[in-house]
Amino acid sequence: MLSKHAISAIRLMRYLALHKKEQPITIGAVAEATGMLQHAAVKVVQAMHRRNLLITNRGSKGGISLARKPSEITLTEIACAVDGPPEECAIKFAYAPCNPIIDCPTFDEWESAELQVHTLVAYRDLQSFSDSKSHLGSLV
Repeated sequence: MLSKHAISAIRLMRYLALHKKEQPITIGAVAEATGMLQHAAVKVVQAMHRRNLLITNRGSKGGISLARKPSEITLTEIACAVDGPPEECAIKFAYAPCNPIIDCPTFDEWESAELQVHTLVAYRDLQSFSDSKSHLGSLV
């Protein structure tokens, strides 16, 4: 499952992808538009900036903007920017793991479903995610 921080990060990045502007957008404007608290948005922006996903500018004409085209940013990159390295932030799905010693009749089905969902969500780019009408339910 996506963490709360990853959902906030995807929400913020999607907003920026949808609102292409000539000038950077202020963190306050993005926080208000996405329903995030300002301090939460600042933390997300800092994490995105450290991973070179956002450009930040200070001053009266300052704000934030995407560092690359939305089609070049994956949802996994966004989630990992706030949740840690890929091996720590892998998008996980909730199911009861089987005991490997005991035969588990549903394990193969869960493993297959997890792989399919992971492929559909995790490697999707920000542009196609922002353009689609389905946004993981009420995720963003």
